[in-house]
Amino acid sequence: MSKTPHEIETRIGRLYVETSGEGPPMILWHSFFVDGRTWSAVEPSLARHRSLINIDGAAHGRSGPAPRLFSLEDCAAAALEVLDALGIDGPIDWLGNAWGGHTGIVFAAEYPDRCRSLVTISAPLLAMRGLARAQVYLLMGLYRFMGPVDFLTQVISSALLSQKTRSERPDLVTLVRESFAVAAPRAMVLAARSVVLGRPDIDGKLATISAPVLLMTGSEDEFWTPQDVRNYAKTAANATFSVIDGVAHIPQLEAPAQVISELESFWGRM
Repeated sequence: MSKTPHEIETRIGRLYVETSGEGPPMILWHSFFVDGRTWSAVEPSLARHRSLINIDGAAHGRSGPAPRLFSLEDCAAAALEVLDALGIDGPIDWLGNAWGGHTGIVFAAEYPDRCRSLVTISAPLLAMRGLARAQVYLLMGLYRFMGPVDFLTQVISSALLSQKTRSERPDLVTLVRESFAVAAPRAMVLAARSVVLGRPDIDGKLATISAPVLLMTGSEDEFWTPQDVRNYAKTAANATFSVIDGVAHIPQLEAPAQVISELESFWGRM
């Protein structure tokens, strides 16, 4: 599959973007701590139906650092800047994992005429609180001073991938750990302060979205449980949900065939 690289200046810094495929345009935006390579298992299938715009978020992958603290609204506006730079002025489909899902919700709410459909994967709608927030705060503190040492990369892969995947797919563990390790610690910490520790509740925005929405999660995801997606799918007029069995926070890596099947069913219902 042929891919075309782009580097596009946005309000959250220089973003690395890869385009591929044919058909209606679709943005792919990955989870925090990893990068656009986490779509690699589903890209060939998606590219047969969509023109893909795979964005590495600020401080991740081959993108540059953000110049300052930024918000999900800044991320959504940056995605619009990417579309404008690529000459895409019509509505797009959005597929986002965690951070990418959060950004997609804000994008669909703020720019309803530019979003044809929205799929979020493992994207909790409430701000990080309590023990989870304390754990991320501690993790980022250690990471800032120690860098991506083995202990921290192991913590990240354990949080993002199911135990079964970690046991049977060392290649996916390596991909996650390498994605985390490639970032500059200071830039990653700034991004974490912006859109992980600084993420507000966005459930209210979901309720305002007019485009069809699919909320997806893995059955083993501790951050966004199957019960969560069932409950919140009821709060938006055009929302449905799906649960991918046996996977955690990055289903498109762990179970790509099931994710593609759910996406095709969703688009078919549209």
